[in-house]
Amino acid sequence: MRRFEAQTKNGTVAGIYNPYYNQDILLGIKFAQDPVGDLRLRLPVPVNTSWAGTKDATKRPATCPRYNFDDGLTIGEDCLSLDVVRPASTKAGDDLPVLFRLVVPGYIGGGTADPRFNGTFLVHESVEMGSPIVLVAINYRVMGFGFLASKEVVEAGIRNLGFQDQRLALRWTQENIRDFGGDPDKVTIWGESAGATSASLQLLTNDGDNEGLFRSLITESGSLVGDHSYPAVNTVLQLASTCQLVYDNITKVVGCANASDTLDCLRSMFPIIDGTFLKHLPSESFAIGKIAKNVAILIGSNTDEYHPVLGCLFGTGEERFASEGFQYKRGAAVEGTFPFMRESSQPVYTFRFDTVPWNGKEDHIDTVPHICHLLQRRPFQPYRDLSTAMSRSWLSFAAYQDPNRHGVAHVPYWPQYRNSERNIL
Repeated sequence: MRRFEAQTKNGTVAGIYNPYYNQDILLGIKFAQDPVGDLRLRLPVPVNTSWAGTKDATKRPATCPRYNFDDGLTIGEDCLSLDVVRPASTKAGDDLPVLFRLVVPGYIGGGTADPRFNGTFLVHESVEMGSPIVLVAINYRVMGFGFLASKEVVEAGIRNLGFQDQRLALRWTQENIRDFGGDPDKVTIWGESAGATSASLQLLTNDGDNEGLFRSLITESGSLVGDHSYPAVNTVLQLASTCQLVYDNITKVVGCANASDTLDCLRSMFPIIDGTFLKHLPSESFAIGKIAKNVAILIGSNTDEYHPVLGCLFGTGEERFASEGFQYKRGAAVEGTFPFMRESSQPVYTFRFDTVPWNGKEDHIDTVPHICHLLQRRPFQPYRDLSTAMSRSWLSFAAYQDPNRHGVAHVPYWPQYRNSERNIL
């Protein structure tokens, strides 16, 4: 395939041309120094040197160490990188909207090389609808490499490294995306599951000052109260009964319990209030107004993803699922819709994904193949129509902060979230 060159602040990179979709693709651009050796389990460090010549950006990058290792991806700690996909012939000064994607689910897996998160269709669809975008997808540290939590971690000041990776990648985007044809003032963060919670928590850091790094959020299956599997954050006071037990157990098992530095032994995954990235619980941040209010939001979830058994949470009658806690159904409903997103002074749009599963199984990630048009095994036309409507609505929101400018016929109007009879799609 034909190669091409693009500029970053640090030097020239060579990408690859995709003739099928008529796109320029750059893979594995470093936004931070490799977190290995003395930089392992430390805050991310920017790439602060330049290079001569041209660096190759035509191969899939390493995926950060993760829970699953059996899917053919190359695993490595030299993973703090991002991919850029843009319409071919896009140039500096075109100022296209930017869709900034957090692709890792659950704080335990995923990465830009995972084919389930292929974003080429979205860029193609944006061109087809007349609102072209630039897509940026990033890798960040997960599990113990990104979300260690213990008293030792607290004392070392290295909490929430994965979130800090995300923030540094947002800053890289601000510094470089105009050279790729994107507009740094039109960045939309998009995440699913833990990626959605991560995107939401970016509203809270710096006491709600988002530094102009993004103007909108799209979150699926996760919010400031958590996702379908995890709470949003833990507190330092909870350490003794939660993460510290894991830390102490693992360091004992691997023979590091008596070491002078045990941080390299722990592999955990829970975000925590750290006094820097997160100063308060999300509910407290809302109560004192420490949340970014100049950000438009599109948020939603699937009908069944918060339900412990097969079946619709909203059609279960008097069943309380007491084994999950007597207030489980109310908590799941709040977690799925998160109505206090109305704190934003910008538009807020909410949705519930309620289509019949194509394979008869519940799958909370099912919004992703629809939005990215990964429907090879879904032959029925209604799914393809739904995919087009969803992908274009997401793209419309990224471009205009309004999901209704998609150009697809016979799609219901999507109202803003308000105190009115109809406020959700």
